[in-house]
Amino acid sequence: MKKNQLLILFASAFISLNVAAQVTPVQLGRASNIFTILRGEQNQVYANDSSGLVAFIHRQDVTVWGGGGAESGKLRYDISTDGGLNFSNDIGPLNTLYSAPARYPSITGYNLLNSTNPLDFKIAWAAPNIISNAWNGFVAGVSDATTGTPTSTETYNELNQNSLLQGGLCEGLPGEFWMADFAFDGSGTSDSTRLYKGTYNSNTSDIDWTKYLSTLPNYYTGITPNGSIIGPNVAFSPDGNTGWVGLIGDLSGGSDSTLQPIFMKSSDGGVTWNTPIEVNLENIAYTGDYPTLFDELQSFWVDSVGNPASTGRATCSFEYDITVDQNGNPHMFVVIGSGSVPGVAPGYSIYSGLVKIAADVTTDDGGATWKVIKIAPIYTFRGDFGFDGASGTSVTMDNNTQISRTEDGSHIFYSWADSDTTAAGVGFGVSTNDAPNLRIAGLRIADSYQTCPKWVTFGSGAWDGRALFPTMAPTVLTNVGGTDYSLPIVMVEMLTNNNLEPCSFWYFGKDAFLMEGDFIADGNYLNIDSCYVEGVSISEKQLVKLDLYPNPTKGIVSFKAPDNVSGDVNVSVIDLSGKILFDGIISIASGTGKIDLSNFENGFYTVIISTDNDEIYTTRIVKN
Repeated sequence: MKKNQLLILFASAFISLNVAAQVTPVQLGRASNIFTILRGEQNQVYANDSSGLVAFIHRQDVTVWGGGGAESGKLRYDISTDGGLNFSNDIGPLNTLYSAPARYPSITGYNLLNSTNPLDFKIAWAAPNIISNAWNGFVAGVSDATTGTPTSTETYNELNQNSLLQGGLCEGLPGEFWMADFAFDGSGTSDSTRLYKGTYNSNTSDIDWTKYLSTLPNYYTGITPNGSIIGPNVAFSPDGNTGWVGLIGDLSGGSDSTLQPIFMKSSDGGVTWNTPIEVNLENIAYTGDYPTLFDELQSFWVDSVGNPASTGRATCSFEYDITVDQNGNPHMFVVIGSGSVPGVAPGYSIYSGLVKIAADVTTDDGGATWKVIKIAPIYTFRGDFGFDGASGTSVTMDNNTQISRTEDGSHIFYSWADSDTTAAGVGFGVSTNDAPNLRIAGLRIADSYQTCPKWVTFGSGAWDGRALFPTMAPTVLTNVGGTDYSLPIVMVEMLTNNNLEPCSFWYFGKDAFLMEGDFIADGNYLNIDSCYVEGVSISEKQLVKLDLYPNPTKGIVSFKAPDNVSGDVNVSVIDLSGKILFDGIISIASGTGKIDLSNFENGFYTVIISTDNDEIYTTRIVKN
């Protein structure tokens, strides 16, 4: 394949693979404000493949349903019985007794009759209570799945027991349900991790909840009195036998002053749970472009004399999600970046202006050994939205990492929000995620094949740069609308750009899809950084990473000519939209070539160098 043919394929593949056409989301219900969808540990969307049932739970909008602000904590759900093509909205309320307002609800389904009729399912739901302006226990219930008026049970649990914000509502073995939580003393979390177990009671058509486990991990307390902990979350394997609790924190004897993945495992359906273990990310086995995660973190951002700007000391960001695959192995999807050095920059922080990756922290052997799979580079980190002038408040969103799987656990799927650097005006050291777009990717378990990241909302008109708080169901739908895998994702729209005013929700499952053919290469060989110009029918092993320096650059960049190459090489520079900005010949002198980017706007670019031997070299460069 000649270079000019390949370049055309690169550019066209970039556009077709990564840039969406106009998206057509389905409108769902509304809430009085955005404080119903902000937590990554929530399972706020439920999807069932065999029946086509999709449901999304949220608080109600009192400007529609009345009752004033005091009743904004009543819960309703939106339901689809045709795989997310159409929805009946605002079904409810579920908590009609309303002994206490609810916040941040979760939902799952229970196929009591083993039916393929979505209206034969039960809807299980739960949400933390607000009592006297303080968190106090949770309300939970079971409703029939209906498009009409629901009849739901409603029980109040763990009152005055220091419960906080339950997450990870899911089914384990048939008829058994789980949630995870931290103890909360009214002002902050303690270091006690709790698991709640629910058992379906056929006599009451309800779920009986108990505090099943309260464990005290050995957290490092040298920085904060109770240790730094985020989460927890819980998920089970498709057969319900293997469960994993995931959280982010810092155990004593681990990588102190950085946030690391922590796991607890059950191999007997949740009867017993192993002692928490911390996965130290710094020298972990790494499926990516570099031998270790340390090397990856130091690879991209360098200063003017070529020294890494990053410590290379890996830390997790402050949100994550987990699932369990067909082999009973966990997958934690989280953003990883450079963290603090003890004694130099103490505290739990991530250097958001340096290199960051969206990563799957997982194991192939039940937890004996661990690895990190690079899913995508992360270019921006945190944005502020919906400023309210009266209260002076807004909401922040990082990258909202979410993970899902097929019902059989054979495929894993990821979603996250990241700004397109040209739209956000991002250059070296700038990290604001102020124009977020929805991105998705996938991993096939059997052969470790990955997809290139797909941009769902980029270039989509009304939704371009407006992907706020995407939340995804724990399982995906297959063969919906002619696609192979439809990712059940809901996003929020702030109607007045005010976090305290009403908002509406939209379902993006018709637009967020991946096909079996998108799984193109084993992650050991797939260069994720060059994915933005991949997707063509060539072997990914032809694409060899090329080092450019300095990177970032203000103008002239140099590269070492590949071995056995002299004379001229073909050089092309492509921007994030797929537009070819430069396509020409560069002469090699003394084994080195130079590219002049002085007249390019600040932002990210892909450089492709090809030789007369049809060898292809590619890398990312930042102009600032």
